[in-house]
Amino acid sequence: MDVYLVRHAQSFENIGMKSSAPDFKLSPKGIEQAEYLAKRFENVCFDKIYTSHLSRAIHTAAIVANRQKNSPTIIVDPDFSERGVPVDFCADREYHKTLYPNIIYTQSSIKKEYSGDIERIEVPLWKYVFSPAFNETTLVENSGETEIRTNPQKVLIVAHASINACILSRLVNFRFDVNMNVFQDNTCVNHFRLFLHNGAQRTQFFSYNDASHLPDHLRRTY
Repeated sequence: MDVYLVRHAQSFENIGMKSSAPDFKLSPKGIEQAEYLAKRFENVCFDKIYTSHLSRAIHTAAIVANRQKNSPTIIVDPDFSERGVPVDFCADREYHKTLYPNIIYTQSSIKKEYSGDIERIEVPLWKYVFSPAFNETTLVENSGETEIRTNPQKVLIVAHASINACILSRLVNFRFDVNMNVFQDNTCVNHFRLFLHNGAQRTQFFSYNDASHLPDHLRRTY
C-alpha cells in the first residue's frame, strides 16, 4: 500500500494568530500551497483520504480531493489531531461540508483527552495503514525464491507536524521523545510503501519532507 503523509497547509496559527479555540483555518498563502499540492496529486488517484478533525487539515485534504477524478471519501478521525487538542473538540462541520461534501466523521478510539504522542497514533496507524497494508494484500509477485505481496491502494493522510513526526518515528522504529528533529514543512509529502517480503513486513521510503511542488515564495512557512 502506498501512503502519502502530508502536513496541512499554512494556517493562521502558523503566522502568529492567537485564539482560545484550537481550530485555525488556512491562511490565503496556505490555500495557495494546498492548490499546488492538489496539482501534484491530480494523477495519483487516492482510494481514501484521512485527516484530523481540525479545519486546517480538512481544508487541505478537501482542496486535494476536489481535484481528484474519482471523488475519494475524506475520513475524519480525531486521533490524527494536533498534540494537546482534545479528541472530543467539536469543529465546524457545516463549514467543512462547504469545502467538500463527501466527508465521514469517526469517533476517537482513545475515548479520552490525549496529547498526541506516539502511543496515541498507534491506533489509527494500525486501523488505516498497517492492517490493510499487511492483512489485505491482493497483488503477488514471485521472482525465484522471493515473494512480494502488496495492497494496491493509495491513501493520503493529512495531519500535523507533531503527529507526522510520531508516524515517521514509528515507521523507522525510533523513540519520538528522544528524537525531536523530524521536521515538516507545510504541505510537505512523505511517501512510503508497505508490503510483505517473504512474509516479513517491510517499508520502502520514496520521499521525506518533500515540498518540491511549491514555488520558492511558498516554502518554509511554519
